Amino acid sequence: MTGRWQRDGYELRTVMMTLIVMLIITSIRLFPLEIAVLLIFPEIAVLSLFNVRTGWTANRRSRTLVLTVCTSALLVLQAGLVYDLQSYYQGEINRTGWEESVDLPPEGTYHSKSLSNWYTVENLYLELFDWSGNVTFYIVDENIPQNKFEQGNCSHACVLNLRLPYRYSYAFVVANWTIGLYNPSQNESIHGFITNSMAVIADEHFGVRQAVVIFHAWPLTAILTLWEYTGLSLLSAGLKKSVSPVQKGNQSQDVENTTGQQNQDQT
Repeated sequence: MTGRWQRDGYELRTVMMTLIVMLIITSIRLFPLEIAVLLIFPEIAVLSLFNVRTGWTANRRSRTLVLTVCTSALLVLQAGLVYDLQSYYQGEINRTGWEESVDLPPEGTYHSKSLSNWYTVENLYLELFDWSGNVTFYIVDENIPQNKFEQGNCSHACVLNLRLPYRYSYAFVVANWTIGLYNPSQNESIHGFITNSMAVIADEHFGVRQAVVIFHAWPLTAILTLWEYTGLSLLSAGLKKSVSPVQKGNQSQDVENTTGQQNQDQT
């Protein structure tokens, strides 16, 4: 029973040491600390439970197999997520300050520069103002131009709150979103202005951008946690073995002293 409690205490110390080390690493502006805890703690709990049942960190063959297979699989996932993360940065319109003056001839059409794909996770606020006549607006993926979204009409001025429907037109083809304006009049030209009225992301605060980046970096966090846990487990096991001979020597000396005292008392 004592041995079991010692083993459980050893595993608990290992988990706590790993958690402290990983929190120190992740707190150095790699990720926000509170998100790092959510990502790391479940993995440490699983690794600890698995280690208690199998002892994989102490067995060289098992340890090598676990580290090789898990690290390879996580690196493949990380590569795919890095590729996916780049799709968010496609597009030119992603900040406040963009504004254009548009003149549309009868039945004329205008298409803006590409919209940032960050607008798939953050709202796009558009303002149409000072229009001399009725104008039809929509957003369209230039890879599939026949499909129009968020179609509506505006006269003089209006504010639009939009969200891009998707980031990929097809597999591995990043969507190319633009704002479309159309003059339905058959004999009159119209003119007006279009602008985005709010920033997509506030960089100085924890927001959508950081949350997306953190999600796309979770395999890297898992790899760091796995290797840190393995290293600290081996370190703790080595310290335990180095202490054990000293404890055994002290116990033997105590037994000899007790036996000698008993012999003196009998004499």
